[in-house]
Amino acid sequence: MSNEVVKYHNDLNTVPMRNWTSEEMNFFFAIIAKLRDVSTREIQFDKQGLTELSNYSLTHNKRFEETMENLVKKISQIHYIERTSNSLELMNLFSRFRVDWSNDLSDMTATVKVTEEFEYVVNRLNVEFTSYELEEFTLIRSTYAKTVYRLLKQWRTIGKREFSLDELKRLLDTPDYYLPSHIDKNILKPVMRELPQFFPGLK
Repeated sequence: MSNEVVKYHNDLNTVPMRNWTSEEMNFFFAIIAKLRDVSTREIQFDKQGLTELSNYSLTHNKRFEETMENLVKKISQIHYIERTSNSLELMNLFSRFRVDWSNDLSDMTATVKVTEEFEYVVNRLNVEFTSYELEEFTLIRSTYAKTVYRLLKQWRTIGKREFSLDELKRLLDTPDYYLPSHIDKNILKPVMRELPQFFPGLK
């Protein structure tokens, strides 16, 4: 895998990704890494390039197809609501996200284009951006740990971040029934198992 850097506006860290698999998140942020500085132009990924970027072990074409289909469905749900004192606007992240297959599933091409309204997320990054190495991100297995990793990278220059319980549950999109015991077992333990290698002294 090349040493790709994922860099995007902090707003993207507020997108709920609870129902995403680790593989789907890897593919998504691999695509985000390549969208930087292309404005709203279409870009294409071939199967080999995308699997290498996302550190995906391709052993079964049908499973890969299913993963991509699920990814497209979840990407279709990504949007940002911009609210002002007298307006409310819903903006989708992509104006185009198309995947084409060969009949035997041996080849694939993904065509992606960012909407003009959301272009700032990947292209206007003078301030308020999150940046990290894609390879590091793909090594993390827990989806909660992946989200916490991104949040910690967002606050890397400060070195610490306090969250209210409600804010943490919103950012991690936890189920409504989650109690502190669920957070400890399902979030904090995986975080402390996987992330100290990337954040020495994490506590």
